[in-house]
Amino acid sequence: MVTGGLRNVLADWTDYDRAGFSLAKILGVFPGGRSFGSVKWMFWGDGSPL
Repeated sequence: MVTGGLRNVLADWTDYDRAGFSLAKILGVFPGGRSFGSVKWMFWGDGSPL
């Protein structure tokens, strides 16, 4: 799980997909070791619930 709080993680944020990914990691949706590239399809796929 990511530590430091959402505000610190997103201090230099510009991309809403990465913001959603960081939030999902903080909430425990994605394991801490998972990379954005491994779940990018969830944010860009057709019919995605996100």
